[in-house]
Amino acid sequence: MKRVLLFLLTSVAALLMLASTSALAVSELDSYYESIFQKEYTLGYILDWDLEEHVWMLGEMQKAGIELDAEKLSALSQEGLPESTKNQIVADLIADYYGHGRDGILSAHDIVAKEEGPVEFWSLERYAWASQMGEKYDPGLGSIVHGMNILPDDGDIALEQAAAIARDHLAEQYNLTEADFAAMQRSNKFMYLPYTEYSDQLYGRLYQFEYYPEKVEGFFGTYSVHIRNDGTVLSSGAPQVRSVNPLNERFQAWMEASRIVAIAPESYDAAVAANPDLPDVSLWSVEGLALFAEEWAPQVVLSYTQKKDINKIALMLCGIPFSLPSSDAISKEEALRISLDALRTQLNWSDELIDIYPYPSLSYREYDPVAPVWRV
Repeated sequence: MKRVLLFLLTSVAALLMLASTSALAVSELDSYYESIFQKEYTLGYILDWDLEEHVWMLGEMQKAGIELDAEKLSALSQEGLPESTKNQIVADLIADYYGHGRDGILSAHDIVAKEEGPVEFWSLERYAWASQMGEKYDPGLGSIVHGMNILPDDGDIALEQAAAIARDHLAEQYNLTEADFAAMQRSNKFMYLPYTEYSDQLYGRLYQFEYYPEKVEGFFGTYSVHIRNDGTVLSSGAPQVRSVNPLNERFQAWMEASRIVAIAPESYDAAVAANPDLPDVSLWSVEGLALFAEEWAPQVVLSYTQKKDINKIALMLCGIPFSLPSSDAISKEEALRISLDALRTQLNWSDELIDIYPYPSLSYREYDPVAPVWRV
């Protein structure tokens, strides 16, 4: 722990020195982006990082030319400041610049989007670069085996040629005019998708174009087209009627209230006091995830099938069989102890290194009902 405290003191001092010398540099931004992707693939979402990693991130932000609030940085260096207060200051400094992410959880993609613009409208090069980050730091995640954004080559039709085909198809299919297209922004992707039993025609090397219309009350989605690399139109779609979904608003409120519980446990009680409609337990607790699986997941799946607006994270959680531990299961404290022993004996982690990660994430899962597992 002494090493961590020393790191924080020296890091905060360095942050204060950097505060007056920031100047945005493209090359430094690219290096910074990659360092954040690497951390995220190694440690998980930025929210889950510990204080030392967050202070490191503030330093990287300043090296990339991002100016931080000098008063908050100075407050961070005060002696005797409780760790919970430091965590809150660091979280505020990061949120002041980046907000809380597209879906309420700040990610590496959101970090890039702050300077590069919305993820939906990145260049083909930036999409391909992001896929390469996944392949580099989490091999297989963004690989050719699973599909990934890539760049077209000489064997593929050019971007603007494919875009012209997409535009003509949408104009004919949905009676869109020149004025309609002028009022919309276009998103371009080129990707490789492997063939699976669910692929239909969407596999191989292909373009995806999406036109984003102005938001209209009662509708959501885009005009979209998939085009094979030889110019063949594979599929298309149009905005759909939006069904109002109170479930989605309730989930997003639950997720937001649970956002900093790991570093500030009292924050959830305060959120419940302000909004009695929230569940009694935070979303990311063992009990909260089990509650989601039992009561929320069926409603989320139903909303999705009814084409109602629903949070992507809620959909992702539906695929995980969370539950409460059975009466004969080991306690979560015992599960933590075993996991820590495994870090020491199998990965040779020291207690000092373990202290750097004080907020482990726990869940109980029944992939096999006969042999449920703790996931730490």
